Amino acid sequence: MSEDPAYADTDPPVTTLSLSPGVAMEAAVTALIGAIESPGARPPVLVPHRLTVRESSQP
Repeated sequence: MSEDPAYADTDPPVTTLSLSPGVAMEAAVTALIGAIESPGARPPVLVPHRLTVRESSQP
């Protein structure tokens, strides 16, 4: 899991990307229920994310 604080304790600390899995699952279930109840094209759903830049991505 990218939210694990252990990634900050590696050498060098690792850059991580959190894709908000709980929010993504909720959006997926909501979209699935909507598609079942009313088939048709739907706009894309944007799920928030968080990039934690650490030393591993530094030059």
